[in-house]
Amino acid sequence: MKQYYSVKASHPDAVLLFRVGDFYETFGEDAIRTSEILGITLTKRANGAAASVELAGFPHHALDNYLPKLVRAGQRVAICEQLEDPKLAKKIVKRGITELVTPGVTYNENVLDIRENNFLASIYMDHQILGIAFLDISTGEFLTSQGDQAFIDKLLASFKPKEVLVQRTHQKLFQDLFGQGYYTFPLEEWVYTEENARNKLQHQFGTQNLKGFGVQDINYGIIASGAILQYLAQKTGQFWPAEGEAHWRVTEWLMWQMGGLGPMLGQVHHFVKFNKGKAPYAEERYAKEAKRLYGVLDRRLAEVEYVAGDYSIADMSIWPWISRFEWQGIDLNAFPEVARWYKAIADRPAVQRGYHVPVEQPGIPMP
Repeated sequence: MKQYYSVKASHPDAVLLFRVGDFYETFGEDAIRTSEILGITLTKRANGAAASVELAGFPHHALDNYLPKLVRAGQRVAICEQLEDPKLAKKIVKRGITELVTPGVTYNENVLDIRENNFLASIYMDHQILGIAFLDISTGEFLTSQGDQAFIDKLLASFKPKEVLVQRTHQKLFQDLFGQGYYTFPLEEWVYTEENARNKLQHQFGTQNLKGFGVQDINYGIIASGAILQYLAQKTGQFWPAEGEAHWRVTEWLMWQMGGLGPMLGQVHHFVKFNKGKAPYAEERYAKEAKRLYGVLDRRLAEVEYVAGDYSIADMSIWPWISRFEWQGIDLNAFPEVARWYKAIADRPAVQRGYHVPVEQPGIPMP
């Protein structure tokens, strides 16, 4: 059970389907919930020195029948598979999460209803004007808007999202305003910041701004939209490991960009690039801080290929700021490891394509 509890700890809010031979097993509270929803037998098994633990399971080939029932009952489901042949395993069979299915995020045709959209929504609620975004990953539709409570209520009723992301401290407020008929999932407050949201959206679409999409000034809608992308990155683990030291390493450098590099280089752009000569003290202060931060990044990249080890959303969030090194008066060759890293990312085909969307650019600046 030690391996089970280790995996369960990474997804405490999901029903964990734990592959054991030809069966998916659930334990404890998950087993009780699963047996009630699926109508399958609930039993108990010995748990070492501890008291017995509840158990409910079903054959692995029945997953397509049972998974939709769990998801439609409003459950998040983490599927843990055997990652090696049990016959070849020297000790405990290696296992890991291969899929996390939620009411608003799934590609599984047995879960989706082809007669309607399967929208994931995100709402930002810190002001009288609320921001909202809707995404259906099965069709690619991604919409955003903002407005007062009555307007948002109409959008929710119209789009009928299967899952709504909301700030952790605002989950009860959402239910008070819009009722308890929606499945909600809380995210941390830092996810709902404009800096984080704009960075996520601009990198997702490979742009320097959002003007080409007509949403540049929909600030609260942008925040809600960015939270959806943050959620998907965490959920899929793509470019952001879902658990362990690698997850926190990426998060650490993402926070460094959000709390240090981005804000400081933004000030450099304001005073040095666009208002040069108007505030000499500010120019000097922020230019000096920019060089310090470049130094921090250079020292880190002397140790690793990418900022968090492997290529990740940390690199994606930092690179666009570094791509304006000329605006910042930075000689990139003075920071050789940053220059090496910068060129490697600039060589990625997706970066090259995205750099010219939605407006054709002269070309990626090179040192």
